[in-house]
Amino acid sequence: MKNGKKWLAALMAMLLALGAVSALAEGGDMMEDKTMCGEDCACMNGESCMKDGMCKEECACGHDDMSMMFPAFEGMDLDGNPVTNELFKNNSVTVVNFWFSGCAPCIAELGELNALNETLKEKGGAVIGINADTIGGDKNMIKEAKELLKKKGAMYQNIYFPVDSEAGQLTYSIMAFPTTVVVDRSGNVVGEAILGGINNEAQMKALQSIIDETLARDMATLDKDMMMKPDGN
Repeated sequence: MKNGKKWLAALMAMLLALGAVSALAEGGDMMEDKTMCGEDCACMNGESCMKDGMCKEECACGHDDMSMMFPAFEGMDLDGNPVTNELFKNNSVTVVNFWFSGCAPCIAELGELNALNETLKEKGGAVIGINADTIGGDKNMIKEAKELLKKKGAMYQNIYFPVDSEAGQLTYSIMAFPTTVVVDRSGNVVGEAILGGINNEAQMKALQSIIDETLARDMATLDKDMMMKPDGN
């Protein structure tokens, strides 16, 4: 198996928490605890992740451990401006939120994500949205996503990629929405993927913990780099 395929298989397994995906068998552990989905998580077809009060097997909510690089990409934001994975270098921390327009839990958390983006701005960070419907640049889907974002007052940048890109395939591989990950300045996915809406108090607490850890590491790295310069400037 080529490295790219291995990477995608591993990411699918860890991001989706699908029980028996081969990448986890190669070196990871299956997520033991499947948390209650409630109303803060939806499957790609728009249905609730819940069945008989528990998460459906293919759609476990909660969070799952990740340790890898976010795939390199060249894409566009919803206003047609070019974007690349270089954006991570400009941020102390980047919160990446995967969603789609027919996902009620996704739409419900847009306000919280916008508030989080405003908070992160003060610390050199940002929230980035990736709407699965817009992958490939469908104009109607882009228009719908922009209307939803405007309606909810969500002003943070949303981006999309070509369908056949690794980032595009990653987005299509996600089965439970919303899914949120934290990426550091080097493009590393930090900690656990948050599966389900961050308007859920427990989910927000888990996300904030990862953000704080990432910010602390970023500051420590910057301080170390500063000390290593001969003149200290």
